[in-house]
Amino acid sequence: RILQPLFNFVRVFDEEHLQFVHYSFYEFYVADYIGHGLIDCYRTENKQVGALFRRDLPSEIRHHLIERLSLDTCNGLSAWLGHVYSNELRADIYKPNELRVIRNLLSYLLGRLPEKNDEVLWGLLRAETDLFLRNALYWALCGRGSLQGLKECTQMLTTDREFGELNRGYLLYYYGDIDH
Repeated sequence: RILQPLFNFVRVFDEEHLQFVHYSFYEFYVADYIGHGLIDCYRTENKQVGALFRRDLPSEIRHHLIERLSLDTCNGLSAWLGHVYSNELRADIYKPNELRVIRNLLSYLLGRLPEKNDEVLWGLLRAETDLFLRNALYWALCGRGSLQGLKECTQMLTTDREFGELNRGYLLYYYGDIDH
């Protein structure tokens, strides 16, 4: 009864299925599921957090996820995510494109978590060789208000043609103008 206002019953051929009344309920619950999974991984020191992020998340789910994670006070979550990013995502478990998606999402989270974590982001940026992920890390730093990050990113955009092209593609992708 309590959940009934959230769903419609939809008939597909001869079977009845539940469908969210509004897509935003779906986005909220997916973000809540991922948020709980991430916090559980952190609290139990389970480094397989990458399994939660193998596929990219639409911006609405990302926004709900940040709201969800902001409710929990998990001191040290940023440092742990940085450790997972740099040490626990192995190529024998994940495909190269999955690694990029996972690390991109971790960069996104690190750039928006309320916990102070600039040093984590700088450490990841200095070690990262993938230009797409460097771009994601610069955006995370800029989103946190890092003037040094903005300065370096701007310099890269003006001096490195490939980085500039990747940045344009990253923005088109991030804002939904192009698919994965």
